[in-house]
Amino acid sequence: MALFVHDGLIRPFLGDSLATIWVYCLLSAFLHMPKVLRVLVSLFLSFLVEFVQYIDLLHILNLDDHEFLRIVLGATFDWNDLMAYSAGAISLLAFFAVQTLLRRKRLML
Repeated sequence: MALFVHDGLIRPFLGDSLATIWVYCLLSAFLHMPKVLRVLVSLFLSFLVEFVQYIDLLHILNLDDHEFLRIVLGATFDWNDLMAYSAGAISLLAFFAVQTLLRRKRLML
């Protein structure tokens, strides 16, 4: 999606929010841990990728010309990305809260 969408909302914010959710799903496939912990690990990994961009690790490792790595890890640091990653994590937590409330309501009927 990052290669084809060049707008002001979907790619920069929604895409990064979904990236954190995708990391959560990936972790869920392989790790058995509480949901909230998986959300926090997902958020940490998302922030870590942004930190890699901040220190320009690809340049430090002389990997600037590797297009795949630039797509996966990104090329430029942006504070707004951290907000988008946080929004993705908050969305997951909100989803789990609603899911729990609905489950409890169903049990009460």
